[in-house]
Amino acid sequence: MSKITYEFKTCNTPDGFSIDSIETNLCKCTWVEIQNGNGEAAMGKSVGNYITIETSILENGQRGNLDEIAKTVSEYLVKIMNISDDDSVLVVGVGNRSVLADSLGVRTVDKICVTRHVIDETNGELGTNLRPVSAIAPGVMGVTGLNTAEIIKSITDEVNPSLVIVIDALAARKSHRICTTIQISDTGLTPSSGIVGKNKKQTINAEYLGRPVISIGIPTVINAANIVTDVLGLLLPQHDSFTSQGADGNTSFGGELIENIRHYTDELFSESSPFVTPKEIDATIHYSAYIISTAINIALFGNEWMQLTHNSY
Repeated sequence: MSKITYEFKTCNTPDGFSIDSIETNLCKCTWVEIQNGNGEAAMGKSVGNYITIETSILENGQRGNLDEIAKTVSEYLVKIMNISDDDSVLVVGVGNRSVLADSLGVRTVDKICVTRHVIDETNGELGTNLRPVSAIAPGVMGVTGLNTAEIIKSITDEVNPSLVIVIDALAARKSHRICTTIQISDTGLTPSSGIVGKNKKQTINAEYLGRPVISIGIPTVINAANIVTDVLGLLLPQHDSFTSQGADGNTSFGGELIENIRHYTDELFSESSPFVTPKEIDATIHYSAYIISTAINIALFGNEWMQLTHNSY
Protein backbone atom coordinates (compact mmCIF):
# COMPACT_ATOMS: atom_id res chain seq x y z
CA MET A 1 0.00 0.00 0.00
CA SER A 2 1.52 3.34 -1.01
CA LYS A 3 2.60 5.88 1.55
CA ILE A 4 0.43 8.98 1.67
CA THR A 5 1.81 12.42 2.52
CA TYR A 6 -0.06 15.62 3.31
CA GLU A 7 0.62 19.26 2.57
CA PHE A 8 -1.84 21.76 4.06
CA LYS A 9 -2.61 25.11 2.46
CA THR A 10 -5.07 27.80 3.54
CA CYS A 11 -6.04 30.52 1.09
CA ASN A 12 -6.73 34.09 2.17
CA THR A 13 -10.27 34.87 1.08
CA PRO A 14 -12.75 37.75 1.54
CA ASP A 15 -15.42 37.60 4.22
CA GLY A 16 -18.19 35.16 3.41
CA PHE A 17 -16.28 32.01 2.53
CA SER A 18 -13.14 30.05 3.33
CA ILE A 19 -10.97 27.65 1.34
CA ASP A 20 -8.75 24.92 2.80
CA SER A 21 -6.57 22.74 0.61
CA ILE A 22 -4.69 19.48 1.23
CA GLU A 23 -2.30 17.91 -1.27
CA THR A 24 -1.08 14.32 -1.12
CA ASN A 25 0.85 12.11 -3.49
CA LEU A 26 -2.47 10.67 -4.71
CA CYS A 27 -4.92 13.56 -4.67
CA LYS A 28 -5.65 17.21 -4.05
CA CYS A 29 -8.50 18.01 -1.68
CA THR A 30 -10.22 21.39 -1.48
CA TRP A 31 -12.86 22.32 1.10
CA VAL A 32 -14.87 25.47 0.35
CA GLU A 33 -17.23 26.71 3.05
CA ILE A 34 -19.70 29.39 1.94
CA GLN A 35 -20.88 31.14 5.08
CA ASN A 36 -23.27 33.91 4.04
CA GLY A 37 -24.66 36.03 1.22
CA ASN A 38 -21.27 37.60 0.49
CA GLY A 39 -19.86 34.13 -0.09
CA GLU A 40 -22.83 33.20 -2.26
CA ALA A 41 -22.29 36.26 -4.45
CA ALA A 42 -18.55 35.64 -4.75
CA MET A 43 -18.73 31.89 -5.45
CA GLY A 44 -22.10 31.62 -7.22
CA LYS A 45 -23.24 28.79 -4.91
CA SER A 46 -25.58 28.41 -1.95
CA VAL A 47 -24.42 28.57 1.66
CA GLY A 48 -22.88 25.25 2.62
CA ASN A 49 -19.79 23.06 2.37
CA TYR A 50 -18.26 21.90 -0.91
CA ILE A 51 -15.44 19.35 -1.00
CA THR A 52 -13.58 18.46 -4.19
CA ILE A 53 -11.08 15.58 -4.28
CA GLU A 54 -9.03 15.56 -7.49
CA THR A 55 -7.28 12.32 -8.46
CA SER A 56 -6.23 10.39 -11.54
CA ILE A 57 -6.84 7.05 -9.81
CA LEU A 58 -10.45 6.80 -10.96
CA GLU A 59 -9.60 5.57 -14.46
CA ASN A 60 -6.85 3.05 -13.72
CA GLY A 61 -6.66 2.56 -9.98
CA GLN A 62 -4.74 -0.11 -8.13
CA ARG A 63 -6.12 -1.79 -5.01
CA GLY A 64 -3.81 -0.01 -2.57
CA ASN A 65 -4.33 3.38 -4.17
CA LEU A 66 -8.10 2.94 -4.20
CA ASP A 67 -8.06 2.16 -0.48
CA GLU A 68 -6.00 5.26 0.29
CA ILE A 69 -8.36 7.49 -1.69
CA ALA A 70 -11.34 5.83 0.03
CA LYS A 71 -9.84 6.56 3.45
CA THR A 72 -9.34 10.20 2.46
CA VAL A 73 -12.95 10.46 1.26
CA SER A 74 -14.18 8.80 4.47
CA GLU A 75 -12.32 11.33 6.61
CA TYR A 76 -14.13 14.17 4.87
CA LEU A 77 -17.46 12.34 5.17
CA VAL A 78 -17.02 11.94 8.92
CA LYS A 79 -16.35 15.68 9.25
CA ILE A 80 -19.24 16.82 7.09
CA MET A 81 -21.83 14.28 8.34
CA ASN A 82 -21.73 15.40 11.98
CA ILE A 83 -23.84 12.51 13.35
CA SER A 84 -23.62 10.37 16.48
CA ASP A 85 -22.61 6.69 16.54
CA ASP A 86 -26.16 5.37 16.75
CA ASP A 87 -27.86 7.71 14.24
CA SER A 88 -29.56 5.93 11.35
CA VAL A 89 -28.52 6.58 7.75
CA LEU A 90 -30.24 6.05 4.40
CA VAL A 91 -27.94 5.72 1.36
CA VAL A 92 -29.56 6.46 -2.01
CA GLY A 93 -28.03 5.55 -5.37
CA VAL A 94 -29.52 7.76 -8.08
CA GLY A 95 -29.18 6.79 -11.73
CA ASN A 96 -29.91 4.20 -14.40
CA ARG A 97 -28.24 0.81 -14.10
CA SER A 98 -28.70 0.20 -17.85
CA VAL A 99 -26.71 3.32 -18.83
CA LEU A 100 -23.08 2.82 -17.80
CA ALA A 101 -22.16 6.49 -17.45
CA ASP A 102 -25.25 7.04 -15.27
CA SER A 103 -24.90 3.94 -13.09
CA LEU A 104 -22.47 5.22 -10.44
CA GLY A 105 -25.09 5.64 -7.71
CA VAL A 106 -26.73 2.27 -8.35
CA ARG A 107 -23.44 0.34 -8.39
CA THR A 108 -22.23 2.12 -5.26
CA VAL A 109 -25.37 1.20 -3.32
CA ASP A 110 -24.81 -2.46 -4.27
CA LYS A 111 -21.67 -2.42 -2.09
CA ILE A 112 -23.07 -0.60 0.96
CA CYS A 113 -23.25 -2.62 4.18
CA VAL A 114 -26.94 -2.49 5.18
CA THR A 115 -27.83 -3.32 8.78
CA ARG A 116 -31.27 -1.91 9.54
CA HIS A 117 -32.92 -5.32 9.17
CA VAL A 118 -30.61 -7.08 11.64
CA ILE A 119 -29.79 -4.53 14.34
CA ASP A 120 -32.32 -5.86 16.87
CA GLU A 121 -30.92 -9.40 16.74
CA THR A 122 -27.28 -8.35 16.41
CA ASN A 123 -27.28 -5.72 19.15
CA GLY A 124 -29.32 -7.96 21.45
CA GLU A 125 -27.27 -11.12 21.05
CA LEU A 126 -23.80 -9.60 20.74
CA GLY A 127 -24.29 -6.55 22.92
CA THR A 128 -23.08 -4.26 20.16
CA ASN A 129 -24.36 -0.84 19.13
CA LEU A 130 -24.56 -1.37 15.38
CA ARG A 131 -25.68 1.64 13.37
CA PRO A 132 -28.93 1.11 11.39
CA VAL A 133 -28.13 1.67 7.70
CA SER A 134 -30.48 1.13 4.77
CA ALA A 135 -29.93 1.62 1.03
CA ILE A 136 -32.12 2.07 -2.02
CA ALA A 137 -31.70 2.60 -5.77
CA PRO A 138 -35.00 4.22 -6.84
CA GLY A 139 -34.28 4.06 -10.58
CA VAL A 140 -35.21 6.75 -13.09
CA MET A 141 -38.56 8.07 -14.22
CA GLY A 142 -38.12 6.65 -17.72
CA VAL A 143 -38.04 3.15 -16.21
CA THR A 144 -40.32 3.46 -13.17
CA GLY A 145 -42.71 6.21 -14.24
CA LEU A 146 -42.14 7.76 -10.80
CA ASN A 147 -40.31 10.94 -9.85
CA THR A 148 -36.99 10.08 -8.18
CA ALA A 149 -37.20 12.88 -5.61
CA GLU A 150 -40.74 11.86 -4.62
CA ILE A 151 -39.66 8.23 -4.12
CA ILE A 152 -36.80 9.32 -1.87
CA LYS A 153 -39.11 11.68 0.05
CA SER A 154 -41.65 8.90 0.65
CA ILE A 155 -38.98 6.48 1.88
CA THR A 156 -37.37 8.98 4.24
CA ASP A 157 -40.76 9.89 5.70
CA GLU A 158 -41.38 6.20 6.43
CA VAL A 159 -37.87 5.12 7.52
CA ASN A 160 -37.06 8.40 9.31
CA PRO A 161 -33.23 8.32 9.02
CA SER A 162 -31.07 10.89 10.78
CA LEU A 163 -29.08 11.47 7.59
CA VAL A 164 -29.52 10.80 3.86
CA ILE A 165 -26.49 10.22 1.62
CA VAL A 166 -27.23 10.59 -2.10
CA ILE A 167 -24.81 9.38 -4.80
CA ASP A 168 -25.14 10.29 -8.47
CA ALA A 169 -23.10 10.68 -11.66
CA LEU A 170 -22.64 14.32 -12.68
CA ALA A 171 -22.27 16.32 -15.88
CA ALA A 172 -18.97 18.23 -16.00
CA ARG A 173 -18.77 21.90 -16.97
CA LYS A 174 -15.05 21.65 -17.79
CA SER A 175 -13.32 18.89 -19.74
CA HIS A 176 -10.54 18.36 -17.19
CA ARG A 177 -13.12 17.49 -14.54
CA ILE A 178 -14.43 14.36 -16.29
CA CYS A 179 -13.73 11.26 -14.17
CA THR A 180 -11.05 13.08 -12.16
CA THR A 181 -12.95 14.57 -9.21
CA ILE A 182 -15.07 13.32 -6.33
CA GLN A 183 -17.45 16.05 -5.21
CA ILE A 184 -19.08 16.10 -1.76
CA SER A 185 -21.58 18.66 -0.49
CA ASP A 186 -24.15 19.18 2.26
CA THR A 187 -26.43 21.25 0.01
CA GLY A 188 -28.00 18.28 -1.78
CA LEU A 189 -28.25 17.58 -5.50
CA THR A 190 -30.73 17.81 -8.36
CA PRO A 191 -31.02 14.59 -10.39
CA SER A 192 -30.53 15.07 -14.17
CA SER A 193 -29.97 18.82 -13.72
CA GLY A 194 -26.77 18.60 -15.78
CA ILE A 195 -28.80 17.28 -18.70
CA VAL A 196 -32.17 19.06 -18.57
CA GLY A 197 -31.48 21.93 -16.18
CA LYS A 198 -32.46 22.55 -12.56
CA ASN A 199 -35.71 24.38 -13.32
CA LYS A 200 -37.42 21.14 -14.32
CA LYS A 201 -36.24 19.02 -11.38
CA GLN A 202 -36.73 18.88 -7.60
CA THR A 203 -33.56 19.34 -5.57
CA ILE A 204 -32.97 16.62 -2.98
CA ASN A 205 -31.78 18.62 0.01
CA ALA A 206 -32.38 19.16 3.73
CA GLU A 207 -35.24 21.57 3.08
CA TYR A 208 -37.10 19.05 0.91
CA LEU A 209 -36.48 15.92 3.00
CA GLY A 210 -36.58 17.55 6.43
CA ARG A 211 -33.22 16.11 7.52
CA PRO A 212 -29.52 16.59 6.61
CA VAL A 213 -28.47 15.48 3.13
CA ILE A 214 -24.94 14.72 1.94
CA SER A 215 -24.41 14.40 -1.81
CA ILE A 216 -21.52 12.58 -3.46
CA GLY A 217 -20.90 12.72 -7.20
CA ILE A 218 -18.33 12.19 -9.93
CA PRO A 219 -18.56 13.90 -13.34
CA THR A 220 -18.85 11.17 -15.98
CA VAL A 221 -20.18 13.08 -19.00
CA ILE A 222 -19.81 16.51 -20.60
CA ASN A 223 -21.86 18.46 -23.13
CA ALA A 224 -20.17 18.61 -26.55
CA ALA A 225 -20.65 22.39 -26.59
CA ASN A 226 -18.51 22.72 -23.45
CA ILE A 227 -15.70 20.76 -25.11
CA VAL A 228 -15.71 23.19 -28.05
CA THR A 229 -15.55 26.15 -25.68
CA ASP A 230 -12.73 24.59 -23.63
CA VAL A 231 -10.63 23.95 -26.75
CA LEU A 232 -11.06 27.51 -27.99
CA GLY A 233 -10.27 28.85 -24.54
CA LEU A 234 -6.89 27.10 -24.78
CA LEU A 235 -6.29 28.06 -28.41
CA LEU A 236 -7.11 31.78 -28.46
CA PRO A 237 -4.43 32.99 -25.98
CA GLN A 238 -1.78 31.71 -28.42
CA HIS A 239 -2.89 34.19 -31.10
CA ASP A 240 -2.17 37.89 -30.59
CA SER A 241 -5.02 38.88 -32.88
CA PHE A 242 -7.50 37.67 -30.28
CA THR A 243 -6.02 39.58 -27.32
CA SER A 244 -7.21 42.97 -26.15
CA GLN A 245 -6.09 45.48 -23.51
CA GLY A 246 -8.78 46.48 -21.04
CA ALA A 247 -9.23 49.85 -19.34
CA ASP A 248 -7.80 48.35 -16.16
CA GLY A 249 -4.62 47.37 -17.99
CA ASN A 250 -5.34 43.67 -17.94
CA THR A 251 -5.10 41.55 -21.06
CA SER A 252 -8.10 39.44 -22.07
CA PHE A 253 -8.14 36.65 -24.61
CA GLY A 254 -11.05 36.92 -27.00
CA GLY A 255 -13.64 37.01 -24.22
CA GLU A 256 -16.37 38.38 -26.45
CA LEU A 257 -15.53 35.89 -29.19
CA ILE A 258 -15.68 32.98 -26.74
CA GLU A 259 -19.08 34.12 -25.50
CA ASN A 260 -20.34 34.31 -29.09
CA ILE A 261 -19.02 30.82 -29.78
CA ARG A 262 -20.68 29.54 -26.60
CA HIS A 263 -23.96 31.08 -27.73
CA TYR A 264 -23.80 29.48 -31.18
CA THR A 265 -22.71 26.07 -29.90
CA ASP A 266 -25.62 26.08 -27.47
CA GLU A 267 -27.90 27.01 -30.36
CA LEU A 268 -26.37 24.35 -32.62
CA PHE A 269 -26.84 21.60 -30.02
CA SER A 270 -30.17 22.86 -28.65
CA GLU A 271 -32.18 20.01 -30.15
CA SER A 272 -29.89 16.97 -29.83
CA SER A 273 -27.75 18.15 -26.86
CA PRO A 274 -25.10 15.40 -27.25
CA PHE A 275 -23.12 14.33 -24.20
CA VAL A 276 -19.70 12.66 -24.31
CA THR A 277 -18.17 10.12 -21.92
CA PRO A 278 -14.63 8.64 -21.85
CA LYS A 279 -13.99 5.29 -23.53
CA GLU A 280 -12.71 3.91 -20.19
CA ILE A 281 -16.02 4.68 -18.47
CA ASP A 282 -16.60 1.03 -17.51
CA ALA A 283 -13.38 0.89 -15.48
CA THR A 284 -13.98 4.37 -14.07
CA ILE A 285 -17.44 3.47 -12.79
CA HIS A 286 -16.09 0.23 -11.29
CA TYR A 287 -13.26 1.93 -9.42
CA SER A 288 -15.38 4.93 -8.43
CA ALA A 289 -18.17 2.79 -6.99
CA TYR A 290 -15.56 0.89 -4.98
CA ILE A 291 -13.98 4.08 -3.61
CA ILE A 292 -17.27 5.73 -2.63
CA SER A 293 -18.86 2.61 -1.12
CA THR A 294 -15.70 1.82 0.86
CA ALA A 295 -15.52 5.42 2.08
CA ILE A 296 -19.16 5.35 3.20
CA ASN A 297 -18.75 1.98 4.95
CA ILE A 298 -15.65 3.21 6.79
CA ALA A 299 -17.34 6.49 7.76
CA LEU A 300 -20.41 4.68 9.10
CA PHE A 301 -18.85 1.59 10.69
CA GLY A 302 -15.09 2.12 11.02
CA ASN A 303 -11.99 0.72 9.31
CA GLU A 304 -12.75 -2.88 10.32
CA TRP A 305 -15.68 -2.91 7.89
CA MET A 306 -13.50 -2.29 4.84
CA GLN A 307 -13.15 -6.04 4.20
CA LEU A 308 -16.89 -6.28 3.54
CA THR A 309 -16.45 -3.99 0.56
CA HIS A 310 -13.28 -5.81 -0.54
CA ASN A 311 -15.30 -8.99 -0.97
CA SER A 312 -17.31 -7.35 -3.76
CA TYR A 313 -14.39 -5.53 -5.42
